[in-house]
Amino acid sequence: MFEMNKNVSLLSVVGLCLFLNGSLSPGLPTENIFQLPVKAQLISELKSIKPGTKLCVAVRLKMDEGWHTYWKNPGDSGLPTSIEWTLPEGFVADDIQWPFPQLFKTSERVSYGYEDEVFLLTDLHAPSVLKSGTIVRLSASVDWLACKEECVPGLSELAIELPVKEQIPEPDARWAENFANTRKNLPANLTQWKIAAALVKDKIIIQVFPTISFDRKMAHIVFFPEQERLVEYSRPQGVQKVGNGYSIEIQRSKTAAKIPPRLIGVLYTPQGWDSLAELRALRVDVPLHNN
Repeated sequence: MFEMNKNVSLLSVVGLCLFLNGSLSPGLPTENIFQLPVKAQLISELKSIKPGTKLCVAVRLKMDEGWHTYWKNPGDSGLPTSIEWTLPEGFVADDIQWPFPQLFKTSERVSYGYEDEVFLLTDLHAPSVLKSGTIVRLSASVDWLACKEECVPGLSELAIELPVKEQIPEPDARWAENFANTRKNLPANLTQWKIAAALVKDKIIIQVFPTISFDRKMAHIVFFPEQERLVEYSRPQGVQKVGNGYSIEIQRSKTAAKIPPRLIGVLYTPQGWDSLAELRALRVDVPLHNN
């Protein structure tokens, strides 16, 4: 399997994307020349905007079978999806809220990303001076890299228009389940788990212990690092039961010249970290002690 190396020129990616979309041949029809493997859509959780409030929107990427796009840290290869907003004056966009990724493995490389479909959430803050009765246009330029046996970059200009109303906005029932399920897949900050991390020789050791009674057995735990080139992605991660908690051992990358003061990433288990076994991703942002 071929996947685009992260050292590839971004200009090359954009140029290929423009070619695939027919932009270099304006005299020819662009439809049906290429069947791109990813469809993009901009979706609002609410049907209207109330001045001075927050609105959650999602970029939905729907992948053809066998194709995947990438997480914020793509791993050994790939490029993360990016969103560039064009918003009316006074609007502010927060960072992308990334659901926990899947692991894609070849004989030599490991990458992190999504298959089938993913909803990338962003909170938009509307100014209080919006005038009721007007229409607001929200626009985003979204680019991604999709890979299967080969890699194809994608670029889409997306937009939605929403009315401004003083009353509390009504949810759009068509997408309520998608927003709810995506939020369950966002890394959670759970106070019932205590996390610590240390660098011991050439290994990064993460220890996670419950602070309340928790007797569910974790059959599988994996750490997804947000910081690039910190660990060896293709090396197996060792997981051991330690008392009522767990220890995760990860190989430090040989190219990691500088060790960051904090370890940031996601601990994933299919068994779930909460009492209802619904939240499968635990947010990690702790000091990385150098022993």
